[in-house]
Amino acid sequence: MIEIRPVRSRRDLAAFIDVPNLLYRGDRCYVPALRAQAKATFDRRKYPLFKHSEAEFFLALDGGRPCGRVVAFRNVPHLERTGDGTGFFGFFESVEDFDVARRLIDAAVGWLAGKGLTSVVGPENYTTNEACGLLIDGFDDPPVVMMPYNKPYYAGFFERYGFRMELDLVSYRILQGQSLLDDARETRLRLERRLARQGVTVGRIDMKRFDAEIEAMRLAYNRAFSGGWGFVPITAEEFRYYARDIRRITGPEMMLLAKKGPETVGLLCVLPDINQVLIRIKNGRLFPFGVFRLIFGRRRIHRVRLLIFGVVPEYRNRGIDLCLASRLFDGATARGFDEAEAGYVMGDNPEINSFLPKIGGVPTKSYRIYRKDIAAGGTGRRS
Repeated sequence: MIEIRPVRSRRDLAAFIDVPNLLYRGDRCYVPALRAQAKATFDRRKYPLFKHSEAEFFLALDGGRPCGRVVAFRNVPHLERTGDGTGFFGFFESVEDFDVARRLIDAAVGWLAGKGLTSVVGPENYTTNEACGLLIDGFDDPPVVMMPYNKPYYAGFFERYGFRMELDLVSYRILQGQSLLDDARETRLRLERRLARQGVTVGRIDMKRFDAEIEAMRLAYNRAFSGGWGFVPITAEEFRYYARDIRRITGPEMMLLAKKGPETVGLLCVLPDINQVLIRIKNGRLFPFGVFRLIFGRRRIHRVRLLIFGVVPEYRNRGIDLCLASRLFDGATARGFDEAEAGYVMGDNPEINSFLPKIGGVPTKSYRIYRKDIAAGGTGRRS
């Protein structure tokens, strides 16, 4: 018998966190999240998004055995910014049984409708600043760090329920030896000299001034992406929270800034693809042996993920993007990285979608975000 219930106890939360490990057992492309990180993501007391917004976690059980999960999220800053009555769902997982998926989505949609919301968008793990989108193409390759991976049948579930496509996203793969960045150094130096005459410099983040640099990055990030689909400005507390984790796995040569005086006008941040190590850690548990795989496996990482890449609007089309990418390429190859994945890139971002192919980026994975109108107090499910 299928039961859908909100997570209330520690036992329920542990089962909720463990659902992906059960569903993807034996899947060669599945990468388990570190258990400590997963717990933090669902900690309403500590995770910064819960300082201003609210969520409900739902667990599906079949005869008492976990078989699915979903999170419904009411994003207060989004509602204040847009007034569009949109709620969100994310962290969706389900066995291959539409009845389970339907009941989970019913629970999420019903909770959002009970809050007076009139449409639902997802999958989006809280906000567009985090993992979002349903993988619809590219299932034969493990995901890079902080990118989604899901069962191929999820799209059919959503569409059968009545969701429609809202936005598509794409990831690009860039390989050493096949990128125009291999020969871009002279062009970059010429562009940097021209930018210097305009008072713009390009270089690494100053780790000794990390907190101040991070705040300048946040302001530039909010300006660079303010026109993007679904974007809500990120708060200082949220950005510091994410930066703390990023700092642990990357270095200054992987965090580049373009500055006009003290103002940051462009930024590029990449992460070593730690998923190449995590994929070998059973169920994301570091102890007793996973910690050794993490420590000694890092030397096997040869790929990076381009996490943030943006230039504020008034400084675009000056070559800052090429200078940032070229410098990053040099730093990454010097550390032994020979492959990069840039994503996700939203379909409504023409600048990046035109720039990445010019430097050798090839589309490698596709994702989709769905929307459905709902009736206040109801599920809005297709009859």
